[in-house]
Amino acid sequence: MTIIGHSSLLATQEAVYAALKASTAFTSICAGPFDPAPLNQAFPYAAFGEHMESNWYQFQRPSKQIEFVIDVYTQKTLLDGYQDALGIIDAITSIIEAKTLTLTGGTFANAENGVMFVQVTKIKEPDGLTRHVEGRWKIWNNAI
Repeated sequence: MTIIGHSSLLATQEAVYAALKASTAFTSICAGPFDPAPLNQAFPYAAFGEHMESNWYQFQRPSKQIEFVIDVYTQKTLLDGYQDALGIIDAITSIIEAKTLTLTGGTFANAENGVMFVQVTKIKEPDGLTRHVEGRWKIWNNAI
């Protein structure tokens, strides 16, 4: 028997967006998250990156595991380094790992404690001024 499931990616992105926009810990330090960011967006801001979803079977149900990416962009002097951008990643992590995400669509629910920070990567931007970091999280959603 083939088990077929739908994607939970859009509902997950919407849940992360709602969690971040509801938190002054995020909105007071960063714009976004955008998908994609508008041209000439003021710094600092966050934008959804390239997510990847795969099947994760739990109790023979087609649950989902998502590699979830958020890019953060700041622009400071060279002396400031990546401190602001990494602080924003830390704020995002504290918000989305702190509670179960509320998925509003589809046939999935975020697993209890279903968000785990995986890594952050500094990315060099050619202008020499923009600080870009990519945050990655694993998110697990259960079929309901």
